Amino acid sequence: MNLDHLENDVICRENTVLSSVLGVCLIFKERVVFRNMVIGKVNFYESFFKKGLLVSNCVVGDVIFESAGHNDEPIVFENTVFTGDLNFFDAYFTHDIVIKNCLFIKPNSILEDIAYPYGVEKKEYMKLDVK
Repeated sequence: MNLDHLENDVICRENTVLSSVLGVCLIFKERVVFRNMVIGKVNFYESFFKKGLLVSNCVVGDVIFESAGHNDEPIVFENTVFTGDLNFFDAYFTHDIVIKNCLFIKPNSILEDIAYPYGVEKKEYMKLDVK
């Protein structure tokens, strides 16, 4: 699923299986939601989420979130299983980043990548409940 032409729209996908989601170098001006999905690969390299992002009750493979974030509303990953590689290097969050009840199958550096002061603008923006 290529999101290039949807960066000005509310994006809400539910109950779907997708091999990939591609949204590179975009500024999403409306909320982006993925709920109850299986997604093979997500690439949001250098994309900004002005109205936030919700990934809920999903199974997600590889994730590229490098140099992304810059959100005016929360970015939330909840009740999601990550089965592949995660790349959050140089991501920067200017509002809440919430990771709640997620399972990470492969070792990753997400906690280091989003640590204060390099990954979040304010320490209180990190809202993590990881297992």
